[in-house]
Amino acid sequence: NPPDSAADVVDIESRRFLKAMIGDLEPDQRARLMALVYDPRRAATAAAILAESGKTADQIGRLMHHFDFDIPTIRDALLSSVDDADRPTLFNVADVRAALHAIDDAIDLDELVPLVDGPADGPEFESSGPMDDVRLLQRRIRQHAEPSTIAALASGLELQPATVIGVCRASDVSPPRTMAIAIAVRGGDAKAAYNDVTTNWPDVDGGWDRHTHPSLHRAGHLTAVYARKPSRDILDR
Repeated sequence: NPPDSAADVVDIESRRFLKAMIGDLEPDQRARLMALVYDPRRAATAAAILAESGKTADQIGRLMHHFDFDIPTIRDALLSSVDDADRPTLFNVADVRAALHAIDDAIDLDELVPLVDGPADGPEFESSGPMDDVRLLQRRIRQHAEPSTIAALASGLELQPATVIGVCRASDVSPPRTMAIAIAVRGGDAKAAYNDVTTNWPDVDGGWDRHTHPSLHRAGHLTAVYARKPSRDILDR
């Protein structure tokens, strides 16, 4: 349980996101993390455990932001010192700048995390962040995480329903399981989920009517419009 100082800011969605994020940790990693994850004073140790499990700076930053850790605390955790001559900090400056920019694009990065050698040529935040999130989602799907866990992870990473369906499709998830995940992502709205799967995986084997309840098969479902490009394009690259 979180300490009293954090209890008021850790809502149920943040707890679900945490559960989804740490589902692939080793038992000892999970136990160590849960003993300190809610405490901003121990953010550096929590970040190190998450990084050890393969989480990116962006993903760790998002999780800490869910717990209302302030930006300097997140910065310090991501830039905490490590015993490695080739990599003196947990993440490099560029990764930390990108992670903080993803949390709040209005912050003064040059003040918070100054560049060491000046900006590189080209856009500074052209990183693999979205692809890293897709890979994490795919990993948890392949580990047969519960649909509610997949939904919590997608919500915390701000992945759209179309992206989730695209990952299911690329991962050869069965149509019934894909539909269950889609319903969870839509918060129980089966009609919206049916629209998601038929729009983003139209050529499913046997057609979606074979895999879904007849009450969903009425014509005239509106096609949803998403702000982000579906992950099918990302995964086909």
